Amino acid sequence: MRANNKNYVIAKEKKIRQYVIFKQKRKNNNIICLGGPNIENYVKELRSFGFNQIISYERDVKVFVKQISELKSKNVCLKQGDIRSNLTISNYFYDLDFCSTILCVKEFLPQIHKIEEFSITFSLRRCSLKDTIKIFFKGITDPTRYSYTTYKDTAAMVTFYTLNQKNYEI
Repeated sequence: MRANNKNYVIAKEKKIRQYVIFKQKRKNNNIICLGGPNIENYVKELRSFGFNQIISYERDVKVFVKQISELKSKNVCLKQGDIRSNLTISNYFYDLDFCSTILCVKEFLPQIHKIEEFSITFSLRRCSLKDTIKIFFKGITDPTRYSYTTYKDTAAMVTFYTLNQKNYEI
C-alpha cells in the first residue's frame, strides 16, 4: 500500500490477513471494531465475511462525523468514544486495528487477553517486532491460543489474533 492511501480496505496484504482471520470458525457473527475513515467500505467488507451486528468505535470527532454522514448500511451502530474503555462486551469478535504501537494499549492488554475472539493490529514504527511480541505475550498463560502475522502497510505492521478449534495460521 502506498503512503497517503486512506482506503485500507483495498490494501492487498491487509485483505489477505482479514480473509484468513475473519474466515475462521467463530462462535457468533457480531463484531466490535475501529471502522476508520472509510466506514462504508469497511462495513461492506465485514458483511462479506458474514458479520451481522457491527458496532464501530471512533475516538476522533471529525472522523466520527464523517462516518455518520457517509454510512449508508443498515444495522451498524456507530459510537463516538475510546474502544479501550469498552473491552468487556461478550459474544463479539473484536477487530482492533490501531494506528499506533502496542504501547498505546499496554495497560489494556490484560482486558484484551480476556476477549474470547479478536484480532489486534499495531504499527511497528517506534516499537520493534521483538519488543511488541514480548509485550503482547507478557503474562499470558496459554500462548498457543494466539498467533500473529506481519505485513507492510504505510508502515510495518503486526496483527495478533486468537486461534479457534478449527484454526488457520497465516
